[in-house]
Amino acid sequence: MAYSWPGNVRELKNTVESLFFLCEGGLIRKSDLPEYLIRFKDEYKVDDSKPNVNLSSGFDGRRELLLDYFKRNGYITNKTYCDLTKVNRVTAYRDLSRFVSEGILTMIGMGRSVKYINANKSEMQKDI
Repeated sequence: MAYSWPGNVRELKNTVESLFFLCEGGLIRKSDLPEYLIRFKDEYKVDDSKPNVNLSSGFDGRRELLLDYFKRNGYITNKTYCDLTKVNRVTAYRDLSRFVSEGILTMIGMGRSVKYINANKSEMQKDI
C-alpha cells in the first residue's frame, strides 16, 4: 500500500473522529483540517463536484445525496445508490424501499434491472 499519509491508519482514524466531533454539525471543511494536512494541499485535491454531506445525519444525509443525484440524472439503481452513499446492498434496498413507501420514488422494472425514478415524474418516464 503506497499512499502518503503523514502517520499510520490509527492516527488517520483518530484525526477524522476528532474532526467529526469538533466541527460544527459534523461537517468537515478544509479550514478545519490540521496544519500538517494543509501542507499536503498539492497532493490532496478537494473534489467540489461531489455534494457536501453532513456526516451525522445518516438516513437524512443519504436522502440529500439521492435528491442531488436525481437533479443531475433522473433515475438511480440499487448499485448506483450503494456506490453513492457507501452503504451495503441491504441498507440500499431498505432505504430505496422506504423512499418508495414515502412516495419519493417509483420503482420501475424487476430484479437487477430495477430503476427508481422521481415519483412526481413517473407518468412521464414509464419508458425508462
